Amino acid sequence: IKKVMVEFNAELREDYNLEPLAFGLKALKIKFLVDESKGSDEIAEAVKNIEGISNADVVDMSRTMG
Repeated sequence: IKKVMVEFNAELREDYNLEPLAFGLKALKIKFLVDESKGSDEIAEAVKNIEGISNADVVDMSRTMG
């Protein structure tokens, strides 16, 4: 995840959460700030390519004000 954050020049916004789903599967929830021109699909694809991760989705995206 740190390599992806460096690649996309992202900033961690909060601590991550590792939450159980079902059948031993876990969800890693991360919030970070990244330039919107990088695109959410590219970020999700980069995370999916990490060994041990089977899926990645961007579940929320908003613009910062200020």
